Amino acid sequence: MKKIILIVFYLITGYIGVSQTLDCVKFKDGKFRIPGATEAEGSTFIDRKGNYQVESNETLKFILKFKVVWLDECTYTLKLDSVIKNEKNFPLQADMVVKVKITGTLKESYLQESSVLNLPVFKSEVFKIR
Repeated sequence: MKKIILIVFYLITGYIGVSQTLDCVKFKDGKFRIPGATEAEGSTFIDRKGNYQVESNETLKFILKFKVVWLDECTYTLKLDSVIKNEKNFPLQADMVVKVKITGTLKESYLQESSVLNLPVFKSEVFKIR
């Protein structure tokens, strides 16, 4: 029994020792791109500065402005501030809030999970352009 407990202890401490530290701060501001899952979706471009973020997608013909509130170093919310362009008339709620959690960071990109209302969590990789 002691042998099993010791093995579990070494596995857990070994895992903790090599787990990745997230470097979310370098992604708080900048220009980013989220590739679409299909060609029909196109890429979404993000310009995040301070407390605001503008998202645009030429294929889907929208430009949206969001208020950004950082809850912690790697989690933030996006509250719809204004609709600049919505040519395909996507239904948008004026009180829409998207919660985003950065789950992994790489040199030039980060992995995120985003959710809105009761919809399933959407996972994506976001690439920093500048």
